[in-house]
Amino acid sequence: MPLKSSVKEALGRLAQWQAERQRVATKRQKTASLDQARTRIKKAFAEQKQAEAKVAEAQAELEQAQRGYQRARRLAGSGAIPSQNRETAQLNQTTKAKELETAKLAAKSAASEVQVARAALKVLQQEQRDPDYLLKMYDAHIASVEAELEKLRDDANRTDIRAPVGGEVLRINQKSAQFVLYSTHVP
Repeated sequence: MPLKSSVKEALGRLAQWQAERQRVATKRQKTASLDQARTRIKKAFAEQKQAEAKVAEAQAELEQAQRGYQRARRLAGSGAIPSQNRETAQLNQTTKAKELETAKLAAKSAASEVQVARAALKVLQQEQRDPDYLLKMYDAHIASVEAELEKLRDDANRTDIRAPVGGEVLRINQKSAQFVLYSTHVP
């Protein structure tokens, strides 16, 4: 019967749209993922501040080592201390300069991590918005197919073919959906 096949077809489309909607809904970022991304930003920002503090500390230590080396040079030049003390002060200055370089690189890396964490949050937020659009689209398709199904069921319920007289069908002349002409004249 054509109406039954139309109903089955509509039910199939409805199931397909519902499955697509479910697939998108399960891919949607959960609130926990967004919270984790925000926490990652806070952590990265704290690490950046800590790295910047280490840069300031290393800068102060280098300046102290430079003053110590200048003092040791003057004292070694006048013979007040052995040249080995001057060399130790020079080595300390060089070491502190390298520590400052390392601290600056760590601060730069921490600042980059903050930017990466912020970018990751933006991506998650965008992904959050994309499924919202798709979910609305699938909801509209589902509603449309449900309305079509309701109409088909209503049509099917109103389509009753009744024989004008009791009896049995002896032969079917046409096995396809067509209008049936009947006459009240029985041979």
